[in-house]
Amino acid sequence: MSTNGQNFTTEENLYKRLDELASELDHDFTVEISQLYIQDAPLQIEAIAEALKGKNTNALIQSAHKLKGSSLNIGAACLGSICLRLEQMGRSGLPYEEAGAVQDLRTEFDVVKTLLEEYIKKGS
Repeated sequence: MSTNGQNFTTEENLYKRLDELASELDHDFTVEISQLYIQDAPLQIEAIAEALKGKNTNALIQSAHKLKGSSLNIGAACLGSICLRLEQMGRSGLPYEEAGAVQDLRTEFDVVKTLLEEYIKKGS
């Protein structure tokens, strides 16, 4: 469980979504999306960390929204949920929970990254 009480993304859920994408689109394209996600997500997490640190509401909303969308698209529901919480925090003006939120993102991303790398290896 993550520190916010949500379950980590599971292999079954992530692979199910990736298999749906592969059947709707193309397996090679799904692998490419996975690779791009692995490259882009850390940049978005760092942008979120910087926005929280600098109390930049607009940057927080924008980065959290972008990472939420791409996470949900690939089946990383828990990571998407953390991003939703951050996006809502930015919109509502609630006090920032900088350390916990960023650690939750990093921890969950590590889980998702490992699963995506395994998926990519299986497809190669």
